[in-house]
Order: sequence, then structure tokens, then C-alpha cells
Amino acid sequence: MFRTALVALDLLDVLPIKRPLLQCLPDLTHWGIGKVVLAHVIHDSHGQSASAVYKKSCLDELEQCAKPLRECDIDVAVVVRDSSKPAEELLAVARENSADLIVIGSRSQDVITKLFLGRVARDVIRKTTLPLLLEWIEPSAARTDSGDELICTNTLRKLLLATDFSKHAGSAERVAIALASPGRRIDCMHAISGETQGRIPAWPIMVKAALQEIINKIQTAGAESKMIAIPGDAKKMIPQVAMDRDYSLIIVGKHGQNWIESMVIGSTAEKVCETAGRPVLLVP
Repeated sequence: MFRTALVALDLLDVLPIKRPLLQCLPDLTHWGIGKVVLAHVIHDSHGQSASAVYKKSCLDELEQCAKPLRECDIDVAVVVRDSSKPAEELLAVARENSADLIVIGSRSQDVITKLFLGRVARDVIRKTTLPLLLEWIEPSAARTDSGDELICTNTLRKLLLATDFSKHAGSAERVAIALASPGRRIDCMHAISGETQGRIPAWPIMVKAALQEIINKIQTAGAESKMIAIPGDAKKMIPQVAMDRDYSLIIVGKHGQNWIESMVIGSTAEKVCETAGRPVLLVP
């Protein structure tokens, strides 16, 4: 269902493994993506354009980054821009190239708290109206020479769809169904809060019926699917279930039915992005 991906790269990476996100990108072939746009935005908070020499240097570096992807038969374009608003510039590049998926990677600034979203990543997540694949990249807890732990190989192996059945979750449900195919597993989860069950005593029964409807569609497409209806706070339970049961990707919805709502990620989705411990597909 995805054909063109805009990949945001940070050329100022200082991690032991340079450009760790690049090591995740060959996996995009499993998504059916045939074209990748590698984009870097030179952040100039003073509103001054970068020199032509520096831009050429960045372009040359992106071309080097493109080589291994082209060897995987992926069509790659490279784009360098300068802007005082890098997130908005990245989204503009995505529109200009008719991208239908944005890929961005970040890493934990604090191994203990696992709060890993950088400012640009957070801004892109909040403002995108396109599906966004957030690759989980964090420093090794041991801080060894092995560098970063990359949890981005075969992301479509075992998927977890987390839904609250709201209008904002509908798009995520449809994407999960579209990704269903033989050989894949897409389980469907809802965290039942005590507050909701207190207001609606029949809610657990309603949840199971709604999850089963989604599961039936996934199974019709040939994928395996199981139901997870579990008590607790969604912000905590979604990352916990994903870690405990070794899911390779979490699919979750984001506000985005109109311009105002597209600026709001939602507290559950934002918390999942910060604590998931694995890739997240965020669907407006």
C-alpha cells in the first residue's frame, strides 16, 4: 500500500554507528516501497541560507548513503534544503515527491527513562498528515563499541494493532487490514480502562465484538490474528504488551481528521512513541 517513502536523515550524527537509520531502510522492500527520498534539512535558526559549498557536501554525503539502497533495487532520490523550520521543510519535501510514508529515526537521550524523541522528530510526528514509521534507535545500555541497538529488521513479522475504536483509530485499523497477507501475524489489542468499564459495564463484551470484527477482516486477507483485550491504561499497556510478546511493529492512530487535529498527536500515541522499544507506525 506504500510506494514512496520520505526518509529524514541527520547528517550531523555523532553516534558510534554513523547513520543508524540507513541500516533499517532495506527492510522497506518488504513494505512494497520502490522509491526512497533521502532528505536532510540544514537547520539555520537565523534565516540565512547555507553556502553552496556546504549544500554540495551534504548532497555528496547523501549520494553515498543512497548507494547501498540502490544495490537493493530501490529507486533513490536525494534532497538537501535549509530552513529555520526543519520539520515543516521535511513535510514539504514529502508533498513535492508524492510520498505516502514518512520514515524518521531517533534515539534515547536517556537510557533510563527511554524518552527518545528529538525536537525535529516530535515536530514531524505532530504535524504530519501522512503515515509515519518511527524507527526505534537507542544507545546500547552497555555503551559498548557495538553502538546502537537497531530493532528494525523484518518489521512486518509480527504486528500489534492498538485501537480505542475512536474515529482517529479507524485509519490505523484500515492500514493494519491492508498490510495483512499470508505469512504475517497482526494481533488486535484494546486496553480496557477501569473508568470506561465503570461507566459502561458491558464494555468488555463490546470490545471483544469490535476486535473480532477487525480480526475477521485480517484473517480474510490471509494473515493470522489474535485478540488482546486487557485491563489497564493504554499508555502503559501497549508498550508493555509489545515488549513482553516480542512484536516487531506497533500500529496506532493519531489525531488528524482536519488541520487543527493534525497538530495534535494525542497523549496515548505520544507516550507509545516515546516508550515502545520498537518501531511504531503512526497513522493520522
